Amino acid sequence: MVRLDQTVHYEFTMSKNESRRNFRLIAGKNDFIEKNTQGIPLIAVDYSLMQNYPNPFNPSTQIRYTLGHSGNISLDIYNVLGQQVRSLVNTIQQIGTYELEWDGKDNNGNTVSTGVYFYKLTVISNGEKAFTETKKLMLLK
Repeated sequence: MVRLDQTVHYEFTMSKNESRRNFRLIAGKNDFIEKNTQGIPLIAVDYSLMQNYPNPFNPSTQIRYTLGHSGNISLDIYNVLGQQVRSLVNTIQQIGTYELEWDGKDNNGNTVSTGVYFYKLTVISNGEKAFTETKKLMLLK
């Protein structure tokens, strides 16, 4: 940690292949900082896909995930045959934690059958697959 109140100069060490990196210093109370960082966390985060809650569920469940870097995000629900049942997210998202609800319906709005399903998070960042993880969930009626 650098005490910027005790110095007017600080030198950052660059990674091997970096030639330049822009920095922005924001000082103030937490509310001000959160407002001016556009939701970007102040500490480094990694990718993660949390277990849905509740599980088993009826009629809906919450799915939470964290993005360590911005990228093209897809979150899809699959049946036990590996067929896509529902696409919940397919967009570009920024660093942060997200939570959404699956209402147990397929892409056509039909309620799916009781059974085991899988949800898969895939992140494409800088044109490469940066993260993918799959978890199991169960719908009970």
